[in-house]
Amino acid sequence: MSGRAVRETLVIDEAFRSSFPAGEFRAFDDFVTAPGAVIKHESHSRVTVVERPSGVASERAARFAIKEYRHGPIRRLLSLFEVPKGQREFLNLQICRSLGVPTVEPVAYGVRRGWSGAVRSSFVVTAYVEAAEHLRAR
Repeated sequence: MSGRAVRETLVIDEAFRSSFPAGEFRAFDDFVTAPGAVIKHESHSRVTVVERPSGVASERAARFAIKEYRHGPIRRLLSLFEVPKGQREFLNLQICRSLGVPTVEPVAYGVRRGWSGAVRSSFVVTAYVEAAEHLRAR
């Protein structure tokens, strides 16, 4: 990362705060560099499965998928006019779940913006479901 000023936004669902405590996950990089198994890696995205304490509710998932989206120069310019991908995915998952659509549980999202306000990268954290069916497969 360059020495230029950045702004970071981190949002964690209250139900999962014990799995991602503030002392351990206080910055954007704490999420995207969390140790785990990388299950997908492309030029502008990466998905890592991490294991975390399940917290108070025993039915909560202990495995989480962290999807990071990195923006190149053109995408950064466009990001000035749209909601960042990680945040958008988090919000869409919340909407789907509220409508009764079975989806993975949204846990957290983060956005890193450069000095201009353009998005450099974003991420979304979801509960990891081993045998999930991708909607595009239908």
